Amino acid sequence: MVLELLIASAGIWGDAKTDQDRCQAEADYMARVYVPGETGIKHYGPTIGKFEGVGRGYGDKPPTCVPDPSLGLKVTGDATAKCVNGNMTIRVRSWR
Repeated sequence: MVLELLIASAGIWGDAKTDQDRCQAEADYMARVYVPGETGIKHYGPTIGKFEGVGRGYGDKPPTCVPDPSLGLKVTGDATAKCVNGNMTIRVRSWR
């Protein structure tokens, strides 16, 4: 299971080292594989940072899940990508 996650994340993240770069790589990947009409959106690979939120929508910055403020986490990555059809935007954010 761990090996599969490492292989998947390497394929999605490529050589991305920072949380911002990983968020962008994951958003780009999700925008390529998104199927219109899906009822949900799933995470790919391991969590970026200590908390990761993903979202989709028609605006420039769709909402994502956010960590409880009492945890004191700070945003370390925030990326968006347009889906192939050009209508939907995918957003990936990370916190540490």
